[in-house]
Amino acid sequence: GEALDERLAREFRPRGGSSATTVSTNWSALTLVDDREVEVQVAAERLGLEIGHGCEWELRELDGFVRPLLAAIGHSRTEHDRNPLRPETIGFAVIRAIDAVTDRSEMRKVLEAEFARSLAATMPQTYAAVIALEIEEPKAPGASWGTGRSRRPD
Repeated sequence: GEALDERLAREFRPRGGSSATTVSTNWSALTLVDDREVEVQVAAERLGLEIGHGCEWELRELDGFVRPLLAAIGHSRTEHDRNPLRPETIGFAVIRAIDAVTDRSEMRKVLEAEFARSLAATMPQTYAAVIALEIEEPKAPGASWGTGRSRRPD
């Protein structure tokens, strides 16, 4: 929950100016990255790839709906990596949830494999359902996604 919220908040923060600008570096702010953080990032990317592999078409279609919404709130149309529903974000949230449940490496690997298998099988239908909802009830840029109604795709 919190890890996903933090990740999404970071994703939607406006990015700084261009990389061509010179900025003085605060060398004291540099820190080493914990090995576990690197493992989490790699596992999340791997899980995201497994999820995304089976739903390429659905992700492309979903991107057609998400990009205009992101553009309406000031994000560049080329920033496809800001889609909050992209597989990498879901993978990161799942890996963080697994970490919260167990600290045993062998158990984490089993859970990661099971979630990868399950999500890879179900996410194409999930993305298709989100697309169907958007087609059925299009959102104007800046509109709330919550309708107060619970809906289930057919």
